[in-house]
Amino acid sequence: MATNIDDTFNIKKEKPVMPAAPLTIERLKAEGLILLECVSGSRAYGLATADSDTDIKGVFYLPKSYYFARHGDYIAQVSNRSNDIVYYELGRYIELLLQNNPNMMELLATPAEHILYQHPLMAHFSADWFISKLCQKTFAGFASSQIKKARGLNKRSSIRWTVKKNPF
Repeated sequence: MATNIDDTFNIKKEKPVMPAAPLTIERLKAEGLILLECVSGSRAYGLATADSDTDIKGVFYLPKSYYFARHGDYIAQVSNRSNDIVYYELGRYIELLLQNNPNMMELLATPAEHILYQHPLMAHFSADWFISKLCQKTFAGFASSQIKKARGLNKRSSIRWTVKKNPF
């Protein structure tokens, strides 16, 4: 005879979800989860100075332990403390591409000489899939924010920037 109601009705209790090991850049590399890794920023554009850091951006896919298990926290990106190295989860990367996010469009169109690693899957991605009229707004907004940021840093420049509210 069953000793409690769970045994009587053959109810299986769910095992508690164990927290997965944290996702770090080292773990992404060790487990081969990186799909794309590129040099970006000043080094990619030939604007680096002796003091410039090296910015790395990339794309990863979630390990099976995160994908199939129930974890409360979705991990959209993994980065180092200074955010000089940032990897975006594949689903988040595609979501941002569909929004014509300038940083993701830049990553998609990285010249071959700045690609450190590219999984064959990523070679099939095409900018034509994502470019839309939305680019006009996102890139203009990005440019405007960069100009405002540069002004705020009181950088010396012989170029005078004028930002028009609606150039189109």
